[in-house]
Amino acid sequence: MFEKLEKFISNATGNDTLGHVGMILIVLAIMAITLIVIYFIASSITAAMHNKSKSDTIQLISGFVIVRKMPKKFTVFALFVMISFFTDKIPSMSWFISKLSVVGMIICIIILIGSVLDIINDFYSTKKISKTRPIKGPLQVVKIVIDVLLGIIILSVLMGQNPMILISGIGAFTAILSIVFKDALLGLVAGVQITSENLLQIGDWISIPSLNVEGSVTDIALISVKVTAFDNTVYTVPAYTFLSVPFKNWHNTLEKRERQGHIMITVDANSVKFDKEGLTNLTNYRNDLLDALKASEQVKEDFALQIKSQGTLNGCGIPLDIFFTTNIQDYEDYWEFVTQIYESAIASLGKYDLKPYQLTPPTAR
Repeated sequence: MFEKLEKFISNATGNDTLGHVGMILIVLAIMAITLIVIYFIASSITAAMHNKSKSDTIQLISGFVIVRKMPKKFTVFALFVMISFFTDKIPSMSWFISKLSVVGMIICIIILIGSVLDIINDFYSTKKISKTRPIKGPLQVVKIVIDVLLGIIILSVLMGQNPMILISGIGAFTAILSIVFKDALLGLVAGVQITSENLLQIGDWISIPSLNVEGSVTDIALISVKVTAFDNTVYTVPAYTFLSVPFKNWHNTLEKRERQGHIMITVDANSVKFDKEGLTNLTNYRNDLLDALKASEQVKEDFALQIKSQGTLNGCGIPLDIFFTTNIQDYEDYWEFVTQIYESAIASLGKYDLKPYQLTPPTAR
């Protein structure tokens, strides 16, 4: 059909070159109209699924399809497919157009597969299990494998070589690849361990003292973990850090509403005395303080609750250790409660004729 159309244009204009150019313009116009129709159909179907489907799952997935701009990406893929059909229409550029169409289709396939994997992760992230078993890391591994394989195919197309020859030659570059992808490989191993051993979950509050990092885990990827701090700044920590550096995780504290508190005050040993019943004022102080803690609604009695004194701090008073567990989840409220206990414990010493130990400042000369 196109040959007859080109011949008709050439006969009508009396110029073969003009007929050939006119044919190319007609082909481009047909391609443009076809692509507009494809994009309109793909967008309409996606929008209808998102707005009119009775299934919440279909609505959710189609919403992610729209966010990831899948109709546009599919239309670009269709463009390169159509280009491949018209390679022979420009003989002088057939080789270039052929390579362009094949490479373009492969790149579009890479982008489309990556977007599909992103949609899978987006949908999975809406499930409760995604907080404990994120799949973003494994999906990124799949992306890398696909990108490498299709990248080899692109090279083979451009070089005119069999892909298997290039794949067989990769073994010689294994050492180089292991160096280039060191972080990715370490991150992959760390990601598997983090997931399998449930070391981290999305939403966990963690701190890494050696790196001065503290905040909430907002993302667990292949080679990194994102932590959002108090001031809304985001730390990007390599995943393998959590296997090589000690860190704290307050998951159980927040989930079970349990926080263990510990405060210590020092009592002047010279103020400890026996009473008429043969007990010391320090013993009476400890027992009354323990009863006060048990009576508090914020202290959980079924957990560690004790006050003990043992030894001295290098002759600098008697240390009084107070251990308790609270049901306060909020970080600020917890420290306010602990501070009040400490202040009350210090203020109550005088009622028992006890004194806090204080170092005597040097006499001014």
